[in-house]
Amino acid sequence: MKLLCIADMQRGFVTPETNTILPKVINLIEHFYLQDDLVVFTKFHNTTDSPYCDFLGWRDLQCSSDQALLPDFEIYAQRVFVKYGYSIWTEAMINYEEAQKINEIYLTGLDTDACIYESALQAFDRHIQPIVIQDACISSAGVAHHEAALTLLKRQIGEHNIRSTLDVMTE
Repeated sequence: MKLLCIADMQRGFVTPETNTILPKVINLIEHFYLQDDLVVFTKFHNTTDSPYCDFLGWRDLQCSSDQALLPDFEIYAQRVFVKYGYSIWTEAMINYEEAQKINEIYLTGLDTDACIYESALQAFDRHIQPIVIQDACISSAGVAHHEAALTLLKRQIGEHNIRSTLDVMTE
């Protein structure tokens, strides 16, 4: 079973660069729904005692307005998993993946160099084919971080698992 995961498309992560992927992510969501494939969203919540606060001094995404999904996605978000770290692989997500017998996960959203990267590697380790949709994810830290993550992922999960929106929609 295929699963499209939209990671952390939240108000607190919005930058002009992150907005550039919105149309492609929406096209993918609609495509997956039309194919009767599964679609899930994740939302990152930061806490005052998180490693992000303790080790990085990063205190964003602690209030509900920053944690909210972007308005463009609210109508599509039928299943949302809250996470407190980089990876999408929370206990709830693992239970869902196992119950649905997911063997391919298509990753989109934010940030290519953090959440997408970590989640793709963990999917690979779980023996689930990770497919990173390169033009439907981005880094809020900029294009250089996005490209660096894609370069590493090509080596670690296979170049054939880094695809474009067009490739995925014409498979």
